[in-house]
Amino acid sequence: MDKIEHIFQTSVEQLVREIVAVNHAWKAARELFGDDSPVSTSTRDLKTCLQVRLLREHAPDQVYLVKDSAASNELGEEIYSLQLRNKVGDRLYAFAQGSIELKPEGKDFLRRFIPVYSRVIFSKPEIENEISRVVIEGHTSSEGDDKTNMELSVKNFKMVTTK
Repeated sequence: MDKIEHIFQTSVEQLVREIVAVNHAWKAARELFGDDSPVSTSTRDLKTCLQVRLLREHAPDQVYLVKDSAASNELGEEIYSLQLRNKVGDRLYAFAQGSIELKPEGKDFLRRFIPVYSRVIFSKPEIENEISRVVIEGHTSSEGDDKTNMELSVKNFKMVTTK
């Protein structure tokens, strides 16, 4: 790869974070609007583009294809999955245990996720017209009693939606 191409190459970690964010948006769109809605198909297509970019920029050193036998048998065609040679990231816990303060990685995730999600929602009028609401969900840990966890959830929701 020449020097110019290297400047524009996105890191594996960044592409994986974007793929995960778009995948969450795609799952939510499918639940809210169905598999064939414009927002569902657009987010699926965006995820596919990001996966192709990951493969093009980082194969075979950091990512490779593997045949998904179960999905292939179920669908009657060959289906492949991307596999990373090294683990990237970990599950995001945006808030510290029992806290309403967003952790730096939670803020960073929201800073990256919201623009990607917004671009998908507002990318075409037919998608934008399908959106009547955006649902923000979060979960507390199972530690503590239900009342305390519910109060913490409400405070966390307010923290995320007002920042």
